[in-house]
Amino acid sequence: MKGEKIVISSRIEREKYSELLNYCKNQNVIPSKLIKNLIEKVLHEKIPINKAGINKIDFNKEKNCFSWKILYDDGSSKIISENLSDSFLENLRKSIDSALSLKNEYIHKRIKESVVSPVNMPKLEGRGENVKG
Repeated sequence: MKGEKIVISSRIEREKYSELLNYCKNQNVIPSKLIKNLIEKVLHEKIPINKAGINKIDFNKEKNCFSWKILYDDGSSKIISENLSDSFLENLRKSIDSALSLKNEYIHKRIKESVVSPVNMPKLEGRGENVKG
């Protein structure tokens, strides 16, 4: 029945339970309320398949590490990872460069400014003034 409440449970390691209690104490919340809020948040999130945004890498001078997040065009953001080392980012950059290089070889891209376009694109018929070029 709608509105009827039931109890759920989960088994976790003692160490994780201690961490949970410490977190709840610091946040001034009881564990059951925290768990309920987390479940409701997850169940009510609407996750689009695609969402426009930009990657942002920030350097934390105090911790000497980087954070990686996405700043979405709708104003929201998502943290991908924190406390990243410079060697991790260098490795990631090399991996990305390698993958993009393979893709460019596959599509025969030779000029840096070239963009991907459909091979079988039909001729577009212009309307209005003819442009000579």
